[in-house]
Amino acid sequence: MDNNLPTKDTILWSVMRDHGFSNVVRAVFKKIYGDLEFDRFSQVNIHKLSVELELWPKTVASALRQLERKGIICRGSPVGIAVRFRLNPNYGWIGAPPPTRKATDTIAARLSA
Repeated sequence: MDNNLPTKDTILWSVMRDHGFSNVVRAVFKKIYGDLEFDRFSQVNIHKLSVELELWPKTVASALRQLERKGIICRGSPVGIAVRFRLNPNYGWIGAPPPTRKATDTIAARLSA
């Protein structure tokens, strides 16, 4: 990926240190983190995940909604009882990237303007 775009590791680090997330949200993200990619959707079975984490299915669904609202994951189309998610490749961007400087943009050119 491009150096300016987030990596899986930077997103994991961001979720783990975000004080706005509960331990449940962190546990759900850690569990699905390995299967998530930026360019393809992965199926997440909420009921199976809730059994593995020993949580209520509503709690797992709520944690996934929180991650989706923060823009960390993107929801895809449902497949049966499973929901599809992927990592948001635009996570962390606020606004447009800064404009690139042209080769003619020098200090002398800026001072003469």
